Amino acid sequence: MQFTNPGSIDRFFRQHNRLSDTYRVLREVDSRVIAESNEAGEDVPVVNMVFRRDRHSYQRRYNAPTANEIAMVFVNSDEEPPFERDIRGYPLNPENPQQPFINTNILSPNSDPMAYAILFPYGETGWQPNWRCESYQGAQGNQSGVNVTMLHYKSALTAVRDDFNTIISAGKLTQQWIVDSYLQVEANNLNFIRTHQ
Repeated sequence: MQFTNPGSIDRFFRQHNRLSDTYRVLREVDSRVIAESNEAGEDVPVVNMVFRRDRHSYQRRYNAPTANEIAMVFVNSDEEPPFERDIRGYPLNPENPQQPFINTNILSPNSDPMAYAILFPYGETGWQPNWRCESYQGAQGNQSGVNVTMLHYKSALTAVRDDFNTIISAGKLTQQWIVDSYLQVEANNLNFIRTHQ
C-alpha cells in the first residue's frame, strides 16, 4: 500500500474496507443536516463529533500530557475499566434512512475495525463472545473445538509472522491499541465475573 495523499487513503478505504460503505462519515451527516435545515427554512444546527466524558469529574484534573507516552485514563466509580465505548456509527440503512446512530461496546466484533481503521484496513471483524476454534489439536491428539478468549485473540493478532502485520508495525498507534486491548480484556473478564457468579 503506497499512499501519496489523503485522497488515495480515502479511495483505498472506500474500495477495500467493508465498513466504509455501511457508515456515513461526519461530512455526509453535516451535508444532510444543512440540506434539511435549508428545506425547512431553519437555522443550521451545529453537528458534533462527540467524545463523551463524565460531567461529574473534576475538569482540571486531566490536563494535556507532558510526556510522550501512551496511557489510558478512565474515571469510574467502581474502579473498573469501561465496558461501554463511545463509538457512534451512523448506518446507511435504505430501509430506515432516519435511523440516527448506533453505539457499540467492547463485545462488538466491529469495535476495533471502527476505532482503528488503519490497523484493520479491510474492516475484518474482530473477536466476539462464544467464538470457537474448530480445528484445535488437543493435547491427546484429538480434534476438538475450543472457545477463543478475547485475550487469546488479541495475543494472536500481535504474533510475529513472515508477512507484514499492520498491527505491530504502526508505532504509537500499536501502543495505543495494545493499551486499549488490555482494558478491553480486563473489562470483559470483570463483566463475565459479575454476570456469571
